[in-house]
Amino acid sequence: MSNSKVFIKGTMLLSIAGIITRILSMFFRIPLIYLTGDEGLGYYQAFYPTFMIFTAIAITGMPQTISKLISEKIEAKEEGEAYAYFKTALILLMVFGVVVTLFFFIGGNWLISIAGWERETIYVIYGIGISTVFVCVGGAIKGFFQGRQIMIPTATSQIIEAFIKVIFGLGLTYVLLQKGMDIHIAIFGAAIGTSLGFILSSLYLIIVFLKTKRRENIILKHYNYNFKALGKKLVLLAIPITIGASGYSIMTSIDTLTLYNGLEIAGIGEQANTINGQISKSFSIINVPLTFAVALMVSTVPAIAQAKEKNNIKELKDSIQTSLRFSLLLAFPSAIGLGLLSKPVMQLIYRDNYLGYEYLRLYSICLFFIIIGQALASILHGLGYYMKPVWHILAGAIIKLILNFLLISSPLLGQGALIGSIGFYMVFTLLNYMALKKVIKDKVYEVNNFIKIFISAIIMGTIVVITYYTMISIIGRDVATILSIGIGGMVYIILLFLTKSVQEEDLYALPKHQSIIKTLKKIRLI
Repeated sequence: MSNSKVFIKGTMLLSIAGIITRILSMFFRIPLIYLTGDEGLGYYQAFYPTFMIFTAIAITGMPQTISKLISEKIEAKEEGEAYAYFKTALILLMVFGVVVTLFFFIGGNWLISIAGWERETIYVIYGIGISTVFVCVGGAIKGFFQGRQIMIPTATSQIIEAFIKVIFGLGLTYVLLQKGMDIHIAIFGAAIGTSLGFILSSLYLIIVFLKTKRRENIILKHYNYNFKALGKKLVLLAIPITIGASGYSIMTSIDTLTLYNGLEIAGIGEQANTINGQISKSFSIINVPLTFAVALMVSTVPAIAQAKEKNNIKELKDSIQTSLRFSLLLAFPSAIGLGLLSKPVMQLIYRDNYLGYEYLRLYSICLFFIIIGQALASILHGLGYYMKPVWHILAGAIIKLILNFLLISSPLLGQGALIGSIGFYMVFTLLNYMALKKVIKDKVYEVNNFIKIFISAIIMGTIVVITYYTMISIIGRDVATILSIGIGGMVYIILLFLTKSVQEEDLYALPKHQSIIKTLKKIRLI
C-alpha cells in the first residue's frame, strides 16, 4: 500500500475512533452540566487544561517524537534502534509522570493561589492528578504503534478512555450528589472517573504491546543501546514538538490564568466558574471537528518523515498536499456551519441550559485557524523543523495574553478571552504558512483548490440557513437543526465531487471503496 493510502487509512481510523470518543465525551459533559450546572463544570474545567499542559509531552510531544523516529528507523531497516528509542522514552515518561503527580499533590494549593481559582478546585486536582503516570506510559506505547502506522491500539484506547469516564465519572458524581454532598465534592467523582478512563486505557495499551513484543520477538540485540544519548535526542525533539502541537492547551491555560483575575477586576469574580463552564460547553462542541484535526496531525508526522527518509520528492509532496486538502475540507464547513447555527446547536445539545452560544460563534472562527495551524505545524515537524512552530506558538501566546488582559476586564468579559484565542491562532497559522512556504520553496497549496473548497462551504452554509429558517415553524427547532445539518452535509459532499476537490485516492481507506468508486463513476461524480 502506498504511503498516501496508508496515511489516509490511518487518518480515517483515528477519525472514526475520535468521533465515537467525542460523542461519549458529550454524554459525559451534558449530564454533568444537568447534575452540577455551569458552576460545577467550571470547577472541572479550571484545572483540566492545566493538567493537559503538564501531560502534553506524554499525550502529544513524546508520542509524535517516537512515531517519527521509529518510522525513520523501520524505513532504514534498523528495528533494534527503533525499539531502543521506545524503551528510552518509556523510562523517561514514567519518571516524569511520578514527578508531576507529586507536584499536583504537594503543590496543588500553590497552583490554586497563583491562578486565582476557587480553593475547592483542590478536589479536582487530586482526582485527575492520580492518573499522570498511566497517561505517560500510554503515550509512549501509542508512539510505538503510530511509528509503525498501526493506529488500531491508539483508536481503541481512546474509546475505552471515554467510555470509562462516562460510566464512572457520571456514576460517582450522581452518587455523591444523592448523598447530599456539595457540588465541589460531587465534581471530585467526575475527576476520579476521568482518571479511571486514563488508567484502564493505558492498561489496555500495555497488554497489546506485550503481546506484540512477544509475537514479533522484539529485542535489542545487534544494537549498542545508549540510554543517555537516546534520551537526550528524544527530549530535544519532544519539547519543541510538544509546544508546537499544544496550542489549544496553552490557549486554555492562558484563559484559566487570566479569566478569574480579569473578571475579579471587572467586579464579577463570583461568576467566573459559571462563565468558564459556559466557555467549556461551547468548546465541547467544536471538539467534534477537532477530532479529525488530531487524527490528521497524528498521521501526518510519520508519513512525511518516512517520505523524507526515502528522499521520495513526489511522495513527500503528495503527503503534504493530502494533509492540507483534508484540513481545508474539514475546516471550512465546520467553521461556517457552527458559526451560522451556534444558538440552535447549543439548544439542541444542552436544551434550556444553552447559555454560552455566543462563545461558540466566536469559537467557530477560531476553529478554522486551529485546524489549519496544527496541520501546518505537523508538516513542519515531519520535515524536521521542530523549533519553527514553537516560536510561532509563543508569538501567538503573547498576542493572546495582551488581548486577554485588555478585553476580559472590559464589557466583553468572557468573549474577550475568545477574541484573544482567535488572535492567538491567526498568528500561529500565518507564521506556520510563511515558514512552510520558505522551506519547500514552492506553492504550499493550489489557490484554485482552496477557492473551490471555500465556495462549496459557502453554498453549504447558505443551504443550511435557508433550510433551518424555512423548516423551524413547520417541524420545530430541534428537527429543523438536524435536518439542515444533514442536507447541508450532503450538498457539501456533492459539491466537493463536482468541483473535483475530493480525489479518487481519498476514498481508498473506506470499507468497500471499490464499490463506492464504481457507483460514483456511474453517476459521474468522479
